[in-house]
Amino acid sequence: MTKIKILEILKNNVATSNSLSIPFEVEVFLWTISIIFGIVSIAFAFIASFYSSRASRDVKQLIKNQWISEHTNQIFFIKLKEIDILTSKLIFKLKKNNDITYFDYSSTSSGCRLHPISQEITKFLNETKFKELMNFYKEEKDLLDKEFFDIVEIEDINKTEKIPSLKIQELINYHLKAKDKIREIIKQYTLISTSE
Repeated sequence: MTKIKILEILKNNVATSNSLSIPFEVEVFLWTISIIFGIVSIAFAFIASFYSSRASRDVKQLIKNQWISEHTNQIFFIKLKEIDILTSKLIFKLKKNNDITYFDYSSTSSGCRLHPISQEITKFLNETKFKELMNFYKEEKDLLDKEFFDIVEIEDINKTEKIPSLKIQELINYHLKAKDKIREIIKQYTLISTSE
C-alpha cells in the first residue's frame, strides 16, 4: 500500500510539473526574440560609438584647420573644412579706399559666397547702435580667439585672411546668443525708425 501511495504522489507531481512547463515552440520563440533584441542592441551600440568617434575626429580636424577667405573673380569664399557648423549669419566688413561694404553669406558647395547687404542694414551698422553690438561681442570674447570677432574685417580684398577655428559647441552657443542680441538691437532700431 505504501509503495502504491508513493507512486501516486510521484505521478501527481510529474503531472503538475508538466502542466506548468512551457511548450517547446514557445520557448524557442522567446529565445529567438531575446537573441534578436541582443543583436539589435549591439548594432545600436556600435552605430552610436561610430558616430561619436567620427564627431570627435571632425572636431579635432576642424580645430587643426583654418577657415580661409580669398578673393577670386570678385567673389569671396569662406572655405569651411570638414563640416559646415555655422548656425547664424556672420557679417563681413570690407574696407577699401576708405569705403566700407558689409557682406552676408549664402552656403555653396565650396564654402560660403558673400553678398553685399542692403543699404538699410548698412546704415544700421554704421550708426551708434553698432557699438552696442560690438560691446556684446567683447563681453563674449572668452569664447573666441584673441582678436577674432564674428564681424570679420578684411582690410584688403587681395589679401588672404585667416580666420581662427573654434570648437563646435562653443561656436553654436556663441552664435545663438549673438543672433538673439542682433535681433533685439535691430528690433529696437526698427521701432525707433518707425516712430521717427
